[in-house]
Amino acid sequence: MGLSILAREWLREQQRQRLAERLAAEQAAQAAAEAYHAEFYDRQRAADFLGISVHKLKRLMAEGRAPACVKNGETKQATVRWPIAELRAYKADPVAYVAARAGQGSPA
Repeated sequence: MGLSILAREWLREQQRQRLAERLAAEQAAQAAAEAYHAEFYDRQRAADFLGISVHKLKRLMAEGRAPACVKNGETKQATVRWPIAELRAYKADPVAYVAARAGQGSPA
């Protein structure tokens, strides 16, 4: 014995609502991810933006002459990201940027 017509319609409506909610949540997550990736660059994108190799960016980081980065996590191997504003300031005048960071005692 199956469900009544009214019960089947109610179930279909519940499924439609759950699907709409799931799609809305996925779209919101996608929009948040796109906004994050537009504001923060990973190592490869930061190096491409600056017009240098990833290896040179790593060397600059080791020397303390790279743009300020943000570490995503507290572990040693946590990923780092660069805010686009920091990359733009560094690209405009690297020497002045490094001197300004050295003068204010950089946190990174």
